[in-house]
Amino acid sequence: MNLQLLRSLQYKEQLPAINEYWDLFNTTDWNNEYKFTITDLKKAIEKSWYALSAFDSDKLVGFGRVIADGVHHAFIVDIIVHPQYQAMA
Repeated sequence: MNLQLLRSLQYKEQLPAINEYWDLFNTTDWNNEYKFTITDLKKAIEKSWYALSAFDSDKLVGFGRVIADGVHHAFIVDIIVHPQYQAMA
């Protein structure tokens, strides 16, 4: 386990800048199927009920969000970890 890395990450309960999210999202290759535009993704994440962004210094390296109906159901979606940070912990 890389404890130094875990200690250096900062978690923020906020949406990242859309350009940062766009770059991170494109590391997944999901957009090969979805064909989203940056505007589509901006609209999608702005509708999140909750979001958590992970930063290494000022670099966005992880993101996850929850969408919910506010009463009964909530779904964890879009869990993304930059490939360079996967399996490091």
